[in-house]
Amino acid sequence: MTGRAVVAVDGGPASDAALGWAIDVAKRLSLDLEIVAVVDLAEASPEQFERLEPPYRQVLDSAIERVSREAPAIHAVSVIHHGPRRTRIVEASRDASMLVIGSDKPGTVVGLLHGTLPLQLADSAVCPLVVVPRQWTPGGTAVVVGQGDTTDREALTFAVTQATATGQPLRMVRAWDVPGLLDAYLLGRGLVFDEVKRVNGQALDNTVRLVRQTYHELIVESRLKRGNPSVVMLEEARTASLVVVGTHRYGPVAGLLLGSIGHDLLLNVPCPIAIVPPQSGR
Repeated sequence: MTGRAVVAVDGGPASDAALGWAIDVAKRLSLDLEIVAVVDLAEASPEQFERLEPPYRQVLDSAIERVSREAPAIHAVSVIHHGPRRTRIVEASRDASMLVIGSDKPGTVVGLLHGTLPLQLADSAVCPLVVVPRQWTPGGTAVVVGQGDTTDREALTFAVTQATATGQPLRMVRAWDVPGLLDAYLLGRGLVFDEVKRVNGQALDNTVRLVRQTYHELIVESRLKRGNPSVVMLEEARTASLVVVGTHRYGPVAGLLLGSIGHDLLLNVPCPIAIVPPQSGR
């Protein structure tokens, strides 16, 4: 992968974690870094923006110094934008290889991710969005990608790229289940779920086979689990360095892979999560 990664920072611990992850991936993939901060004050005058800029400039200068210290070979620039935070971040990352932002600890959304910004960006970003939890430290044994009927090819390609860059296995996970009412109906008739499991397993095996045929050096693991997709993916995330899911853009949250799984992961995942839009071209 070549290009640039855009990192949105605000000086808090969450954005520090995001910058750390971005530096690490930039070194592996030879990416440039564009570090951005957004001065967001509704109906502010140019004079008010000018008074607000110094703290943001200090944050950006500190970020650039960190990049120079930890990865001197990386080309990094900093930019201040004025206006609505979500709009300016999306515009800044329109032709980027990825957009990286930080997230506070599970259950809260503060700092850079104030309000519903992570969900809004997941629904509007035109490049892969990587959300890095505040507590992130390097680790994990695999890149995990969710597999489902609505999974985008771009999400799988992004996951393959990340796994190849880290030298880790690609773990392809498919969760399946039977709706509660249908479950009771089938049990009442003494039926089993072998056919449902078989169909899901076959779909997963087919995708795994294609990946192995294309990427011969990549170690590919597959896991088929019965259960709620959010629960299954959160379990897999405990040992992952990165979780990758796709989105089909049917509106905020609703369009994320397997219903609300993206929402659950954004607020609870213990490792970075990449949400890859369709036709991102990355």
